[in-house]
Amino acid sequence: MKKKSLAGLIEVLMRCPAAPYFEDLPMKAVAQICQRNAMKVQKDQFGNLLIGAANPSAIRMLMVAHLDHPGFRVLSKEGKGVFKAEFLGGVPSEYFKKGTSLRLFPGNEPAALGRKIDGQHLQFEIKTLRKVESASFAVWDLPPFKLKREIIKGRACDDLVGAASALAVLIEIKGQPAAKHTSVLLTRAEEVGFGGTLAAGKAGKITKEALVVSLETSRELPPVKMGKGVILRVGDRASIFDPRASRFFHELALGLADKKKNFQYQRALMSGGTCEGTAWQEYGYTVAALCVALGNYHNCGRNEEIRPEFVDLSDVKNMVSLLSEGAKSLADKLSSPTLLHARLEKLASEATPQLLNRVP
Repeated sequence: MKKKSLAGLIEVLMRCPAAPYFEDLPMKAVAQICQRNAMKVQKDQFGNLLIGAANPSAIRMLMVAHLDHPGFRVLSKEGKGVFKAEFLGGVPSEYFKKGTSLRLFPGNEPAALGRKIDGQHLQFEIKTLRKVESASFAVWDLPPFKLKREIIKGRACDDLVGAASALAVLIEIKGQPAAKHTSVLLTRAEEVGFGGTLAAGKAGKITKEALVVSLETSRELPPVKMGKGVILRVGDRASIFDPRASRFFHELALGLADKKKNFQYQRALMSGGTCEGTAWQEYGYTVAALCVALGNYHNCGRNEEIRPEFVDLSDVKNMVSLLSEGAKSLADKLSSPTLLHARLEKLASEATPQLLNRVP
């Protein structure tokens, strides 16, 4: 997929505000994208969206990304122009400054963060700037999407960029044999403990034969650098992912780097947080993970100010390219000997006669 088309797909999703348990708007946008591209969408009992291969038992590669982003759940109306809300997601307490601009939904109504009611549960007053009768959730009042010099900025790159990347892969491979065994699961309530992913994993309706690929935007930490390519995430804060699956993507990345001069990749343990891959691995699935470096993780900018997140579009393009290659290659290569295995076998064959020739 060309960068312009990929950026357009990302923009559609990033213009949809959401919070944990309030993913209605991005879900509607996903449904529209799938309808335009003749892609099958199923909703499970928990509200997660399964897109792609019609038969769940035939899935060989399942890309997983989430549709929510840290935000406020409205608990009650406290009086004229005042709501009580609880913040859901991981943002340090020092970022909750009275007067910070918010947007209330439904209605996209302007509002401001009021006083803290309960610090332990991050409960606050939200004060509206106009008459608002009811509200369900609120988000930071930040620009939803902006693209300038290859940098995408917006309120929620995490994880709508991952979701858009997965959809881009399905669009790229549509009509090819790989499409029959490749699916996407877009989950809910990841930011509050992997809600949708845990429910889906525990339900066990996805075949254990599937390779689960967790897709994320992950906090930029050394040694990775934004703009230097997709990150082959060998693990997160809690887990190391399947070495065979990681090697599968590493060898594909080596091949793409040889064929495409603009393809770049990095390989690292991304310990800034725990991703959905850990949850799937705990339920017995084979897991790999890819991500792109993220700036202003969870909107936490310098000087304890709420700021837009940002990613590099080229990194995202490289992630889509690697995933597409993985979908096309998976059926043949994941179960076959790897390049590393072949090299080690060759070295063993060369070394064995010499070792036997002289044993101390």
